Amino acid sequence: MRKTIAVLMLLVSSVASARTTHYVDLASGGDGSSGSPWTYTDVFGATTKWCSTESWPKPSPTCDNLIGAGDTVYLDGGTSDNVVYTSQMTIQKSGVSEHPITIAVNPDRSYGVIVDADYTPASGNGFNLGTKKWITLTGEVSGERKIIIRHTGGPGVYFRGAGVTVKYLEIYGTEKDTKDSGQLFADFPSTGWPTLAEPVDISYNYVHDAYGYYKNFEIRGNNYSPTPDANKQQWGLLKFHHNISKNVESPQDHIENTLGGVDIYNNVFYNESPPITNTYDFLHQYVGYVRLWNNEFYGSTTATGNIIYYQPHTNFMPGGTATGGYFVFMNNLVHSPNISTVISGGFRGYDNGGGTANDMLGMNHVFIINNTITSASDSWMDMLPSTLSTSANTDNVFVANNIATGILVGGNPSQLFNAAGTLNYGGTGSGADVIIDHNIGYASSGSYGTSISYLGTTYTWANLKSACTYDGTSCNANDAGSPIDPDLNASYIPNVGSPAIGAGVDMSGYDALTVNGGPCASGCTDKAGVARGTTWDIGAFQYAAGAADTVPNSFTFTDNSEVARSTVIYSTSIQVTGIDDNTSITSSGTNCFYQVNGAGDWLTTGGDNVSLNDNVAMKVTSSANYATDTPCILTLNGNVSDTWHVTTLEAIVDPSSPRLRGISTTGGWK
Repeated sequence: MRKTIAVLMLLVSSVASARTTHYVDLASGGDGSSGSPWTYTDVFGATTKWCSTESWPKPSPTCDNLIGAGDTVYLDGGTSDNVVYTSQMTIQKSGVSEHPITIAVNPDRSYGVIVDADYTPASGNGFNLGTKKWITLTGEVSGERKIIIRHTGGPGVYFRGAGVTVKYLEIYGTEKDTKDSGQLFADFPSTGWPTLAEPVDISYNYVHDAYGYYKNFEIRGNNYSPTPDANKQQWGLLKFHHNISKNVESPQDHIENTLGGVDIYNNVFYNESPPITNTYDFLHQYVGYVRLWNNEFYGSTTATGNIIYYQPHTNFMPGGTATGGYFVFMNNLVHSPNISTVISGGFRGYDNGGGTANDMLGMNHVFIINNTITSASDSWMDMLPSTLSTSANTDNVFVANNIATGILVGGNPSQLFNAAGTLNYGGTGSGADVIIDHNIGYASSGSYGTSISYLGTTYTWANLKSACTYDGTSCNANDAGSPIDPDLNASYIPNVGSPAIGAGVDMSGYDALTVNGGPCASGCTDKAGVARGTTWDIGAFQYAAGAADTVPNSFTFTDNSEVARSTVIYSTSIQVTGIDDNTSITSSGTNCFYQVNGAGDWLTTGGDNVSLNDNVAMKVTSSANYATDTPCILTLNGNVSDTWHVTTLEAIVDPSSPRLRGISTTGGWK
């Protein structure tokens, strides 16, 4: 028995020793140990430090002390400042499944790594992973991004291999020379396509402000093969999540995708103004088998820009077919001040200069559900099926449970799922090819456009709602004189009594939402993670007590001046508004107290909660000194606050004071 244990311990020791940690910095002459690191040019500019095999564990002695599968390479981040590396870092070998090669920042350093090539050479990358597989490139140290990539002629990160993870990087100011590839560029050939066994993960990156504001991300896939390939006709092959994309200038997009099997979720895409005032599209999508959920989009686009431009091309569809679809847009929040259309392009296919050569013959498995859109735009839905689309090639298409506020304002022609071909439309349970149901359209003021095309017929807004009569709630289109206000709070969650609560249709029974880690894989939830349950709300957020709005509107106290010294001073009251559940209240400052609704104790920090419409006053003892301010801060919900200033009067100066001698008390000089 002891002999068996000894053998097992030897095996465990052998396996553990096969995983090696190597260290790299700007110094020279090291052996790769923590106290004597290699130079980064030895590791990323040559092949001498890389194991000659991609197997794991590494064979001995050929690959002793060399980088191979299962190893970690730490870049030195410095002890007093970020360390700047000035050359492209090229990965020389692949890892293997379950034992990737990891490139990371030394967690024992206080500072991070900057890769700054100063745009030399032209088209060079920050990290070039090439076709290598099973590589993890991470800048994560204690939840922070510690690798910054900037000023490269080409993409900040470029890779073509499956099984790759790229996370916790900040990338900006790249793409000076290549311009159109994306600052983070995943470029998959037909032989390196991700699979469920070799998935790709792009997560927790902050990518912004490319050189010339070109696109931030590109995910490129080789055309679908002429014959169906089951590995490419699946959901969830590439996970793109928890990234931040900021500032892209027209005519570029935040992300362009020609790869099937991509899941895009829990990301934020936005433009700030200044400097960015417009983007062409936030996402330009050419393929099927793509799901987007729980994302947030805001900031301006161009007058013709879109949040999603879905433009399927026959070459990119499964098996080269002319059937579009396999597309999910769920639980997304759009609050852009200036866009053309939220979802556009549609199933007429890639225009390619006109004609019908690339038009889609139909569409399948399209779910545009439970989104909240609060934007000033021409239209929220401009999906244009091809004139060749047929009922026989169309099924499982849903536009349901969406909230659109501030849409169709002005006189521009707008389209709401324009009809074409021989498709038929209906409400839930109708058996129609395309279900358009349980959506709310609302404008709080003004009037909507006067030429709205709905299912191929042009209406005025006033009579559009009478055309939507599948079950009385299918369009919920209303003019300003007869609105259905979804009644959302500042966080876009339905308030108590909102007509959106419980008014949606349950969409949980569809494979497109559940398979391979989809938005309902562990039960359907809303954007905030609140369970939908058996009764769905309309919009991206499900009302729940735990999800109620506890962030109050801002408030302002009236300051007091010229008050007596060492005197108790009372403020006027402020009223708590903008919440639908109790929120916390605290005060801070010397001798500062608050009281709720004019009764009870005067409290300091750590008092109980306040409710909607409660009145709160403060009191303080003024300073014993002249012309002295005593500030008191009242804070609600931990982050909404105002400072009440109480200032004592100026000192009264004796006319006989030496500094006034020579000045007459009745005016003029003595």
